[in-house]
Amino acid sequence: MYAFQFEVKDMNHIHNKAQNVEIVNMSDHYIVKNQQLYFKLGIEEGEILQQIQNGKSISDVVAEFNKTEKYIEDFLSALDSSGIFTQTKEKFNVFFMKFPFYNPSRFLSYLTRILKEYKFLNMMLKLVSFLVFFGGIYSFTLNYKEIFSNVVNDLSFNSLLILYISIFIVTFIHEIGHALSCQYFGGKVEKIGFLLIFFSPALYTDISSIRVFKNKKHIIYVLLAGSYFQLLVVSIVLFIRPYFPEYQSLIDQFVTINIISTVSNFVPFIRLDGYWILSTLLDIPNLYKKSFQSLTKVKQVKINNKKENIVLFYGLLNVLFFSFSFLSGIYGLYWMAFLSPFPSYVKTAIGIIDSIIYIYLIATLVKGIFYRRKKLAS
Repeated sequence: MYAFQFEVKDMNHIHNKAQNVEIVNMSDHYIVKNQQLYFKLGIEEGEILQQIQNGKSISDVVAEFNKTEKYIEDFLSALDSSGIFTQTKEKFNVFFMKFPFYNPSRFLSYLTRILKEYKFLNMMLKLVSFLVFFGGIYSFTLNYKEIFSNVVNDLSFNSLLILYISIFIVTFIHEIGHALSCQYFGGKVEKIGFLLIFFSPALYTDISSIRVFKNKKHIIYVLLAGSYFQLLVVSIVLFIRPYFPEYQSLIDQFVTINIISTVSNFVPFIRLDGYWILSTLLDIPNLYKKSFQSLTKVKQVKINNKKENIVLFYGLLNVLFFSFSFLSGIYGLYWMAFLSPFPSYVKTAIGIIDSIIYIYLIATLVKGIFYRRKKLAS
């Protein structure tokens, strides 16, 4: 039984609210979309909401599903309280700010139409991209020692500026990879934007429509596409590397940064592509949140429940990863300040940004502990 009380006096009002959402039947569950928010409902709950959306009265729904009127009213109250019916604005967070600047849907529709109409072109592009990709891997395995040894060479202001701009361009290509594959498999992409994470600039693409994909493989392909596009660029750069020996240090720095970026992107304890891939493969939505909840309720975890044990194990690994990352970050600050060969202005800038991040993380952690204690006490 749903815990919220809700007096339904005006069904027209409820019907109007229900028109704001899109309901998708996923065979074994329903997905309800409101703006860019997605909610998962069971089969019966989804069917009830569909009937409400279609204009049926409470009494009709009660008769059809053999429920009490109070059950239906409580169910609608729970949906309303969860934000399914509400057109909400994303909360402002100074450490996580989004600025959408481009709607690529028309451009992506044009590209996907060409790729689907001209199958031979599609096949040849895939073949060439595979050859370039694996050729880049082969080139990297032959030269990785030399590449890594050049990382700290010639770190002038001009080279750092060139690296910064080039990484930004590659990141945009990464996002285009996500967007194009999402549109290709039937999704909608209406936002590509600028993102500030702890004052560090980045880009993002809204591919939330993959939540309504019925084929799990398509979701995985979309999540992998960004890094695939990024590594294609790295592979091309590796091919031209021998022909520009005067820029070899800059090229090697570019390659190294992108390799580190790609590896980091697949760490499943950070909510990037690797996390979403793991969550999809395990078929456990909100894995991150559930893992920390399971740690506070270890005694309630059922030994014979495979998914609950996976969530608990993931939570334990998450704590270990966070602890290791935190300690590594502290050492990184020490290395940056006293041991690194970087120019003083680079040390100062990174030191300030990292210090702000760590202060924020510690404050958030302390706040979360006190909030949970207060909640348990009440």
